[in-house]
Order: sequence, then C-alpha cells, then structure tokens
Amino acid sequence: NLNNYSYATPDSMYHINVNQLSFNATSGIVNIKEFGLIPRYSEKEFPKVNGYARDRFMIKLNNISLNGLNLPAYLQKRELIAKQMNIADGGISVFNDNSYPNLVRVKTGRFPHQLLQLFNTKLTIEQINLKNIDVSYAEFDRDSKHRGEITFNHTSGSITNVTNAAKIKAKNNFMQADLVTYVMQEGKMDVNFKFDLNSPLGAFDYKGRLTNLDGRKLNQITKPLGMVQVNKGTINELVFDIKANQDVAKGTLDFRFNDLSVGLLKKVEGKQRLVKQAWLSILANALIINSDNPNANGKFIAAKINYKRQPTASFFSFIWRSLFQGAKYSVGVTPQKEAEIKAQVAKFEKMINDRDERRLRRQERKRN
Repeated sequence: NLNNYSYATPDSMYHINVNQLSFNATSGIVNIKEFGLIPRYSEKEFPKVNGYARDRFMIKLNNISLNGLNLPAYLQKRELIAKQMNIADGGISVFNDNSYPNLVRVKTGRFPHQLLQLFNTKLTIEQINLKNIDVSYAEFDRDSKHRGEITFNHTSGSITNVTNAAKIKAKNNFMQADLVTYVMQEGKMDVNFKFDLNSPLGAFDYKGRLTNLDGRKLNQITKPLGMVQVNKGTINELVFDIKANQDVAKGTLDFRFNDLSVGLLKKVEGKQRLVKQAWLSILANALIINSDNPNANGKFIAAKINYKRQPTASFFSFIWRSLFQGAKYSVGVTPQKEAEIKAQVAKFEKMINDRDERRLRRQERKRN
C-alpha cells in the first residue's frame, strides 16, 4: 500500500502524485484511487519559466486498476505484462501559449505507437478500458490575444494490444483504439485508430464520424485561433477515412452541413474584443462559402485529403490539420477561391481609394 506519494519530474516542471495505491501479489491486481501529473506553474507562468512555448499538461485520473499482472515475468525477465487496465473518471488538458517563441524540434518518429517501441522495458497490456475521461486542448494566440479551446467530453472506449514485445507483434502487429466522445459537450464522435507497430514509417489509419453539432459551438476555438466566427450553421455529419504515416495523410472527408454563415474578425489595437470585418465577411459568404452541402440541387462536395506533415508537427497537430484541409475544401475554401477573394478585396480597396481621391480633388477645387 502507498498513500499520498509525490515527487518532482527531472525538469522540475511537474509533480507526479499517487494516492491510495495498493498491490496484491497473489491476485496480480493493482489499484490506484488517484493519479496526477500536476504542473508546478500556472498557465501564465509556465512558458515564462521555460522561456519558450511548450505544451503544459494537466492530468488527473481516478479509479485506475491493473488486472492480471504477471509478477514472475517482471521479476525474472523485467517484462511488464497485464491482461487489462481500467481508467474511470478524470481529465487530461493541454495548454500552449504561442505568444512566446517556439522551440524548433523535429518530432518525426515520435508518434504514440513509435514511442511505445522505444521503451526500455518490454510492455504488453492486452486491453485498456477508458470511461468518462474529459480531454481538452487550449491555446493562447499571439495575434488575437485571446485563448481558444476545444473539448472532447465523456470519452470512453478501449485500446487493445498495447505492446512492444516482438513475440506478441509476431502474432498481431496492430494496436487499435475504438473511442466515443462528445465534441464541445454536444456532437457525438466515434473514432477508430489502427497503428502498425512494425512499420518503420509509423503507419496508421484513422476514421470516424461526427454528428449533430451546432457550428456556433466551435467559436470557442475558431474565433481566437482562426479569426473566424461561425454566425450560424448545423453540422449534420462529418465522416473521414484516412491512411497515414509520419510523412503524409491521404484519404477522404464527407462533410454535410446546412445554413452556414461566417464572419471574419481582426484585432484592433486598444480594444479587448475582436472586431468583425463587415465587407470581407460579406464577400466571403457571397463568393467562397458553400452555405449547404449538399446544395439545393442535391450536389454534394466530397473532399480528397492529401496533406504533407511538417517535421516539427506533433501527432495531434498532424491529425487536426489533415482533417481541417478536407473541411476547408468542403465549405468552399479552395486555393482557387482564396485567390478569387483576394482579387475581389484588392478591387474593393482600390474602389475605396479612388473614391477618397476624387473627394479630395473636389475639396481642392472648391478651395481654389
């Protein structure tokens, strides 16, 4: 038994806390009532102490159990083998303040299933069960000066064949995760990951389906991080099926939505709130944005994804950006349309400038 155990991580940025740990050697059962990875500094102080932008993790998990632990295998071979791990209740939150300089670091080869293979200890857990875990990602944006956040609530599901043991991978070289979560407390998302544990390029597949989400719920992240406000719109269904490795993601995304309208925002010096760019918003909705998919004539736009990962991009950034590419194309934001709107904006600005010049000339003639 172990109660109220705490120690600092080697970089002194976190405390790891364990409360009410018990292990029964006869039954091979480990129980942990509370586990936490707790930052030693606040969101504001964390990057200041580091001196650069860095993900700040906060992990609090409750009711963890490890069943079927093979104690002889660990004592004799230093192999950690268990039949099942259960985690019920808790949360994982990540925050990054990108107003600080980024530390450029190549993250190729550091996807979850690749890191698992680098463990010094041989590890095999046949199945990990998750229940009611809240996950969030937040970022403070240097341009908007605001904090954006996206949440995945009440996440549940299972991860199977978690291993780096060659003898296990010889029988089954795929680790699989089947999860159900609720985006922004509302839209239900089913997602499946399939990781190739033997792939030298870190190959993996991911597919999923998001349904029934009010687009305005996404303003918590689109306004601060994208300078875009969703005025209205209903996400009926977003389905994706993608094959990827550490370099590229290719697949399809079907995005069905209705009555979509957006507003483009900007930061004005001296004002706390973001300001809507009225004319640009009108042009965007008139010339670029598809308000419905399929449209009134039944035409449906399906997006092809072919996204090349930057070497410094993390696993989760890679997934998010590949899906975002497909979503942009579905709503009409293609490279051709972006060029068109820029040309229209330039034309509009020239018209305004010409009008102002004519007014000045008229005023000059009156004075003379």
